Amino acid sequence: MQSLAPRQDFIGVADSAYLYTGAESAPLKSQTQALTRYLHERSRAEAGRAEHIATEARCKQRLAALMDCAADDIGLVGSASEAIVLIASGIDFRPGDNIVTNDLEFPSTVLPWIQMQEHGVEVRLARSRDWQFTPEEVIAQINDRTRLVAVSHVSYLSGLRLDLAPIAAAAHAHGALLLADVTQSLGVVPVDVSDYDFAVASTYKWLLGIHGGGVLYWNRARLPDFAPGAVGWFAVENFLSDDRFERINWKPTAERFELGMPAYAAIYALENGVRYVQQFGADRIGAHVEALGDELIAGLQGQGWTVMTPVERARRAGNIAIAVEDAVAVRDALIAKNVHTWGGDGRVRASLHLYNNSADVSSYLDALRPFAPDG
Repeated sequence: MQSLAPRQDFIGVADSAYLYTGAESAPLKSQTQALTRYLHERSRAEAGRAEHIATEARCKQRLAALMDCAADDIGLVGSASEAIVLIASGIDFRPGDNIVTNDLEFPSTVLPWIQMQEHGVEVRLARSRDWQFTPEEVIAQINDRTRLVAVSHVSYLSGLRLDLAPIAAAAHAHGALLLADVTQSLGVVPVDVSDYDFAVASTYKWLLGIHGGGVLYWNRARLPDFAPGAVGWFAVENFLSDDRFERINWKPTAERFELGMPAYAAIYALENGVRYVQQFGADRIGAHVEALGDELIAGLQGQGWTVMTPVERARRAGNIAIAVEDAVAVRDALIAKNVHTWGGDGRVRASLHLYNNSADVSSYLDALRPFAPDG
């Protein structure tokens, strides 16, 4: 298979097998122009701020098209972790309440709830078996004291893609909210957030942005009065109003989650990255990585590796992980052969995106062969 996108559009993929996107993507060369444009507009003082605002609006419109929601439902914050904390701070947890999550989550989708335990809130875990679990196993943990279900669309650890629609329905039937982390799916497979109450995503992975940004989706139709437990000048309407010392006048859009001056450099880069992704479309990118994943999984199984990621296309996205006892040592050996993967936590993870091809898969398999169980 050839790459879906021209490899010359990216830095670092021409002379390496770049399989690191689940951690961070190969940089787009055009980000140099995007960031230069940001600096140029900043030099124009007030006139430049108008272009900052217009770029942010375009970025949200592009994200809304990817997520099947309204642009005003999207806030741009500093990171996915920040987005989760802002959402958590707006929920009135009471002693005896519980939060449902699972044991394949990234720490940012777990640590805020661990902290809640100090206030009498229970954390209920759906336990994985062989690095997988089903929506039904999450639903089994939900009861009438559940306030929030927090789950990733695609696991950073195993690559499992979960059908969140039945989980959302079960949560809502019990009066609970659903927070979905779409960091490992948005930009590589289709994402529809309409069933969710909140969604968050990093920007420097599959969306081809840079560090310093995070996406926050708020389902305003379901939760029109929701407000975070923190407030800043950017989150309110007319921050210099006559009554600003008397009350908080929240913005009606998801800008209420944006506490201070937006990270415009990251937003310029994100708008550029999402525009690039949109040229190909999530359906085409998803089909590309699923087919390339078939090649990779077959090769890994042929070498005797235990593949942690589901084989079925509908249950995976771009991340494919194998169980490796000394994952860091294997990762470092791969780096020496110019093959970039993520290694640690008992696994090596290869991530396939629109710039990857069969040659990358072959390079990875060749570099892995000396360590293979059947090698």
